[in-house]
Amino acid sequence: EFIERDKAKKILQVIEDALRLNDVRPFEYTLKIDGKERHFQAQVRPFPYIESDDAAVLWVAHDVTRYREQEHALAESKRNLELALEG
Repeated sequence: EFIERDKAKKILQVIEDALRLNDVRPFEYTLKIDGKERHFQAQVRPFPYIESDDAAVLWVAHDVTRYREQEHALAESKRNLELALEG
């Protein structure tokens, strides 16, 4: 199973919201790839440029794992500095 049921429901909800609101919907999610958790940020927007009556969206995602890791390291450094200044 590539995507867990709960995550799949959230993805479908984002797609439905983008189509219903006719607007860009941001979405953050994680996927386990090669046994490692990866973090993604996506922009989901209606895609009206198809020759069909079917609804479609354009899903553009970026892997932000490294950014999240750096955020975590920075927060940890800040906590360590605050502890050092207190004691």
